[in-house]
Formats: sequence, structure tokens, C-alpha cells
Amino acid sequence: VMGPAVHVLNRNIKKYETYEEIIRRNSSPKQETLRRENSNPSGILQNFVNDESGYVGHLNTIVNGYLEPIRSEKSLKITEPEIHVVFSNVEALLAMHRRFLASIEKISGSASTFSDIRAALI
Repeated sequence: VMGPAVHVLNRNIKKYETYEEIIRRNSSPKQETLRRENSNPSGILQNFVNDESGYVGHLNTIVNGYLEPIRSEKSLKITEPEIHVVFSNVEALLAMHRRFLASIEKISGSASTFSDIRAALI
């Protein structure tokens, strides 16, 4: 840059922040920790394992806390088609997510690159 713009540019150059500086300034400590964890494959995978584990726990609660007691309580006189309308395929979902959780837990300790994760999940 030449001419009068050089003076303005030189005067204001220290006022500008990089994207990283703006993000760091506006981030909470928790966000910064998550950002560091998510910058490496093992951190991303661990967050994924934690989320999937929570989801499996919720599905377990639905099946064991609601579906099975309703099914076993004959005095309710609720038919299997009626149960299916409410709970649909929650048992199949639970079985599939248990298998998926087991597979990502298995690779969580050994995956060191994004390629390792992709290869293990495909």
C-alpha cells in the first residue's frame, strides 16, 4: 500500500486482531477446553463416546423403565400393536447403539488419527 493509505494502515494495524485472538477473547474456559480436546482425534472420539454412552443410557431408561413394565403389567390390557405405536423400534435402536458404543469404545484408546477413526467406523 502506498500514498496516504500507508499512514492510516500503520496507525491502525495494531488494532486488528486475528481470528484466533477474537475467539480466545470471547471464549469461556470450558469452550477453550472443548476446542483443545476437539483439535485432536482422541479428544473428538472421547466426546463422541461420552455422548453415545449418554444416549444408550436414555434408551435403556425407556426400555427398562417404561416399555418392559408396561409389557409385563397384564392388568393394563395394552396390546402389543398399541405398545408398538408408542415405543416403535426403541429396542432395535438400543441394540444397534449398544453395538455402536462398544465399537467406538474399542477404538477410543488406539485411534490416533482421523484416518484411524474413519477406518474403524467404516
